[in-house]
Amino acid sequence: MHRRSIGFIGAGRAGGSIALASLRAGHEITAVVAGPSGRIPEALEAWRAGPGYLPPSDLIVLAVRDDALSAVAEAVAPWLDGTPIVCHLSGMTDLGVLDPLTDIGCAAGSFHPIQSLPDPDTGAGLLTGSYVAITADDAPYGELADWAQSLGMHPVRLAEHNKPAHHSAASAASNFVVAALAVTAELAAGSGVPLDAYARLTRTSVENAYGLGPLAALTGPVVRGDAQTVARQLEAAAAISSELGASYAALVEATARAAGRWPEFGDLVAEVRS
Repeated sequence: MHRRSIGFIGAGRAGGSIALASLRAGHEITAVVAGPSGRIPEALEAWRAGPGYLPPSDLIVLAVRDDALSAVAEAVAPWLDGTPIVCHLSGMTDLGVLDPLTDIGCAAGSFHPIQSLPDPDTGAGLLTGSYVAITADDAPYGELADWAQSLGMHPVRLAEHNKPAHHSAASAASNFVVAALAVTAELAAGSGVPLDAYARLTRTSVENAYGLGPLAALTGPVVRGDAQTVARQLEAAAAISSELGASYAALVEATARAAGRWPEFGDLVAEVRS
């Protein structure tokens, strides 16, 4: 492994996770500048630095919100002296926000872990075995990919113009699944069956989706074309609340479209929404 010196601007859930993972992998942390919250994980406090100066580093990581990247890039440009690579952690924002840094000779990249990072300590462990989408020219891509591998991650190259599709896929793979489980939790509470009773079903379904392919893994009344059962499901959800009925209807629509059954269920869903 090539040991790198790395500075971080921002140390929240993503930045803090990657900083801790880098430290544990044997890299040198040169400085950690807190983001707007001012918080830094306790394990990184020894490297806390104030704004205005960053020690010479092989890599600087901008771990701030997408809407702050441009302003932060402009602000830190005068701090940097000979930093070869600067990257941000957004899976959506173009590399153009780093123009103030490329203008002074830095190579730019983005480094987007395809993983949910709930807090820095947990997130640092979750990075091992996860994929990371990297956008960069050939030379910085090689450096960022090598860094990713040193953290136990699997780098995959992401073209700039494909970022919106990638970021949408990541949201669907994470938050959309969690949103479906929030619907499950409400329905489970209404039935008196504990939420944990559905956990194995969820895990098996996800394993099947990745093992067989999402469409082959679909089962249940929508796939069978059982409109009567789906109608009763929709009624049960709407009886708990109109909001839950609308959410369940949206999930029925997504399932029916994926299964090629939408014409059979369009009227049922429209009735719930009317």
